[in-house]
Amino acid sequence: MNARCATLLAALCLTERCIAGDAPAFLSEATATLQTRNYYFQRNYSDIRGTERSKAEEWAQGFIFNFKSGYTPGSLGLGVDATATLGIKLDSGPGRVGVGLLPVQDDGHPADEYSRLGGAR
Repeated sequence: MNARCATLLAALCLTERCIAGDAPAFLSEATATLQTRNYYFQRNYSDIRGTERSKAEEWAQGFIFNFKSGYTPGSLGLGVDATATLGIKLDSGPGRVGVGLLPVQDDGHPADEYSRLGGAR
């Protein structure tokens, strides 16, 4: 777990303790959404001379989870906004990477999965 995720997790835990008494008001306006994206991208290089390969193609499934809380009562209302994303490789290989859909590892293979966790800035 990197430092950014640990900091966000600690902030969420502390926020939960601060609003425990006002949890119904804080949670009554909370919303959560989950979006899915299935994306296939193929690029044909047959018209470009001098390329080492004839095509690049990648297929991935993506998930985007958004959470937005309500605000705590009082003159200074606190809220929590968080986003988590996950991408999963469905099909690709070292000879077909390069369209920008999947991150490429140091060995030239596409990553099997990648994710991010973030809060409001």
